[in-house]
Parts: sequence; C-alpha cells; structure tokens
Amino acid sequence: MRLDSLVLAGVAAVALSCSSSEFSLAGVDAEADTGQTTDAAGDSVPIGDSAPTVDEGVPGESGTVDANAPCSVLAPAATVIYVDARNAREPVGTADCPFKSIREALSYVAGQPSAKRTIKVAGGTATAPLVYNETAGLVVKAATSIVGDGAERVTVTGGGACLTAQCVFLMEGGSTIEGVTINGGARIGLAMIPVAFSAVTARRMVVTDSKGTGLSGVVVNGKGTVDLGPEFRSTRHTVAGLYVDEIFSVRVIAGGTIPNAFNENGGGIVLSRGFLNFEAGEVRGNAANGIAILSNVKSTISNLVAKDNGAAGVLVEGSASLKMRSSMLVKNRVGLVFRYGTNELDLGTATDFGKNIFGGPSASNNKAAICLPHARTEKSPAVGNKWLVCGPTFLPLATETCETLSGYQDIRYAPSVDGAGIPFDATGCDVGP
Repeated sequence: MRLDSLVLAGVAAVALSCSSSEFSLAGVDAEADTGQTTDAAGDSVPIGDSAPTVDEGVPGESGTVDANAPCSVLAPAATVIYVDARNAREPVGTADCPFKSIREALSYVAGQPSAKRTIKVAGGTATAPLVYNETAGLVVKAATSIVGDGAERVTVTGGGACLTAQCVFLMEGGSTIEGVTINGGARIGLAMIPVAFSAVTARRMVVTDSKGTGLSGVVVNGKGTVDLGPEFRSTRHTVAGLYVDEIFSVRVIAGGTIPNAFNENGGGIVLSRGFLNFEAGEVRGNAANGIAILSNVKSTISNLVAKDNGAAGVLVEGSASLKMRSSMLVKNRVGLVFRYGTNELDLGTATDFGKNIFGGPSASNNKAAICLPHARTEKSPAVGNKWLVCGPTFLPLATETCETLSGYQDIRYAPSVDGAGIPFDATGCDVGP
C-alpha cells in the first residue's frame, strides 16, 4: 500500500483525540482509638492481636504503589511520560499514575510545545507480554521517542487511519521507537515519513504479521533517512518486510546479540528509491526476493545472510549499482541477479577481497550463484570469494532467462556482442561450506 508523500507531509497537523477517565477510591472511616477492634467473629480483641488490612496496590515503576495515595502531577515541561495498561488509578502520565494507552500519551505530547520527549511503555514478561490494543493510528511526532520495556514484553496491536493508509504506528522525521513488538494484523505495522535532513530510528523491536492484500510490515515514504537496528526484525508479512517507496537512504545497522532480520515475507526488502547501506542481518525464507534494489544509485551490502528465498537472494535492477562484502548467498533459487550491463558491480578487488560465499558442497543456490541477463563489456571484480568449485563455472545464457534456468552453473551470463567473454575476474577464489 502506497502512502502518498504529498499527503503525508501534512501529518504534523494531525491531532489525536484525547480521552480521559476519572474514578474515585472509596474511603474508609478511621476507627475510634479504644485499643480494641473486632475479629472476624465479631468479638473484641486488642488491636495488636488482629491481622492488618493491607492495600494490594497497583503496578508502578518501582513495583507497586498505594492505590489510595494521591497521584503526583505531570509537570507541564515533563520530558518523560509513562504508560502502563494495568494502571487502575487516574491516568495522568506520571510514574505512579501512568496513562493506560500509548494513544493517551501521544495525545498529551501533541498538545505540548515542541521538545524532546520520551514515552516509556511498561511491559509484562517474556511468556506473558503486556498487550496494548490501540484504538487509533499512533502518530509519533518529531523529537518523540517510544521506549518499550522489551520486544518480548510489550505487544502493540490495533491502530487505525494513517492518512491515506491504515497502520499501527506512523513515525515523523526525528522520532524513535524501540523495545516493542508491533502486530500489524490487517494494517501496516510501521509507517515512516522522514523529511529532509531528519531520520526515523527503529531498533531492538519486532514488526510482524501484517496480513492482507498489499500489506507490508514497514513502509517508508519520505525525503530523509531511516535507521533500522540493531536488533530490528520484520517478519511474516504478506508483501514485504520493508517497502521503501521514497527515501534518501536506509541504513540497516550492525550490532547487538539478535540479528536484524527480514524473514518469511512475500519479499524481504524492496527498495524503489534511495541508497541502501546494509551493515549486517539476514533475509531468509521469503517467497520472492530477499532484497530487491530497484533504485538508480549505488548500494552497499555487508555481512548479509540471504538464504532459502524463492527467487533471488539479492536482485539489482533499475540502473542501480552494488558493492557487496562478507555476505553469504546460498539456497536461494539464484544467489544474485544483476540486470544491467553498464552499472558498477563490485564483489571484491585484489586489495579488498569480497569474502562473499556463493556456494559450497553443503550449501549452494538452486540454479545459479549469479545471473547476469544483460551483456557486459568489461569484467566486474569478484576477487576472493567462495563458490561451489574454484574457479567458478561459467555458462552463457542462450534462450533462458534468470527466471527459467535449468541445471546449475555458478555464473550464467548474457554473451557480449563484442566477444568480451566471461564478465568476471573471479581470481583468488576458494570453495564454500
């Protein structure tokens, strides 16, 4: 589903409606100080002999708080706002009386002067996450950070209209989200609209299960930058884990203990415009391509695992160029499809080995490691990589296309009309795993 950039630019004018709930706690009259009280049978006993009545309290940042205590006041200039769906007290956004929904917290922020603010979202446990079923699309304004208690402990569902689409979260340029799992359901899980010279950041989180015609988990339409990771995962969506319609650049950031992942989608990453700087992560088990780069600029991929994808591990077309290092492309239909003959393809040089793995006895691609359907008149550098055999086998394309290959060869290529021959310098090779 496409988010129209001109319409999305007006998102700053969108104000979420704010609802509040009020309730009172029943008071208890103090008993006269006679030194006596009554037990369960109605007999008088000394006060010291009876079991005291204790307030069970309600959840708070430091365990529980007295349910009868008055709520503290959220200061007008507060930079930290609290949310806890379990709160049974007045929802004012403080640590002891948090808002009950993320929507309430965002409504509060929308009504305040622009400033950096953090919305802290409480969670449950890894086996019983706290679920926030939101009743509207959640617009996260510039300079606002959503910080959940951990992707395994916080789940956000629901959502609603996000201008021209339906989503759970809509992130403006300069906003951040982390520590939550977004279950998209019948909506886009995470929509991003970074404006020029701004970034939207999403890390240590999961976006999952946006199911339905045309639904991707993460959709980007803006002129700025998107930073994903470390530990960003977008899985099990009908269309793409990440669909980029308009962007200056997308960076998938290395780090953390859990790999960035775009797995088990219709396609892992689809980049129609802009730069892709993929530092580390995986694209596995996607029905189509692991990564499809359709833009007209040079992208860089490092430390990628592209495995078990139904089409290409990486597809490059649309006049794009690619530099790839230290990546593994195995068990895809084709490891790499590079459609154009005049654009730069750099898989490793004599001074900067590629260190890519395109196959080996225990793990190769089904039809080819690399397919070049357009003739190239110059050899592309592919020094220092691993193949099914060393040196890699080459076979010119005849009537086949990259989609109709039969058998297996490491490299299939369109012959050059000037007889330039094999289009790779694949020296310095080795055999993969």
